[in-house]
Amino acid sequence: MYVVNIVSEGEIVFSAYISFEKICVGRINWVIEENNVMTLADLVIFDKVGHRPLWSRLLPFLTWKPPNFRQRGLGSAMLRYVISQAEKLEVEAISGFVTSDDLRETPYLLEFYRQHGFTVRHNATQSTATIIKEIR
Repeated sequence: MYVVNIVSEGEIVFSAYISFEKICVGRINWVIEENNVMTLADLVIFDKVGHRPLWSRLLPFLTWKPPNFRQRGLGSAMLRYVISQAEKLEVEAISGFVTSDDLRETPYLLEFYRQHGFTVRHNATQSTATIIKEIR
């Protein structure tokens, strides 16, 4: 399964990489604000992971497709981890910001957050959104 590799863990800032079979496949970053709200800074699934294997360079007539970790439960696993940590840290809520680039690259992102219990406030004029989930 997926493994959380903590890079930095403090009272305020947290940063981790997610790996699968020793391949780095994602990143999580958050900050605990003064109002006891966890702000989700990054929840990223890497699109291009791993290195091209030697056989694919030596045998170019064989096609190699890099592994894709989208639509395989990684985002949900990462978000469940964030929510469980928010509960342990006893924060009031989790908040975040979804940019227009995020929405262009991942059109189902707002529905993804809704399915995990987040309230989505969409700003149609800027094609952005704010997400929030009450914890306590």
